[in-house]
Amino acid sequence: MFKTVRVALMGLALSLPFAQNANAQNISVAPEDGSPAMFTAGWYGGGGGNMVVIWAPSLREDGTVAVCGVYAMTNNFIRQGVDQMLRRATVNVDGQRVLRNVRKFKRASSVQTMGQTMATCIETEARGQWNKVEIVFGEGSFRG
Repeated sequence: MFKTVRVALMGLALSLPFAQNANAQNISVAPEDGSPAMFTAGWYGGGGGNMVVIWAPSLREDGTVAVCGVYAMTNNFIRQGVDQMLRRATVNVDGQRVLRNVRKFKRASSVQTMGQTMATCIETEARGQWNKVEIVFGEGSFRG
C-alpha cells in the first residue's frame, strides 16, 4: 500500500519558463521537505505546446521507494514528444539508477485539473530512506 500522495497546484501559471525544443537533458530533484517537484518542458513551432510533470517520492509500507506522479500537456500535438521524454526518463535514488520509464504516471486531462488528479505510483528497486531522489528526463521530439 502506498502512502497517499496528493498533488496540489495552487495558481499554476502557464507563463513558466519552458525549454525551446525539449531536447536537452533535464533533471528534476525532489525537495527535501517532502513537497512535490515540478518539471516543465516546451516545444515551439507548428503545433507546439508544454508538458508539466508533478511528482514526489513515496516510501511504501514494505520499505521500498516509489515515485508518484501526474502529468499534463497543453497541446495534444506534442503527445509523441511527451511519450518519448517520459519513456526515456530515469529515476535516481542517492546517485543510483533504480527505474527507467515514468510513462505510467497518470495523465491529467489538462494542466488546470492536475490538482484534482490522483497520482500514479511506480515501484523502484530502492529500499529505505533516501537523501536525494531525482528524475532525469531524456530527449523528446514531435512532428508538427
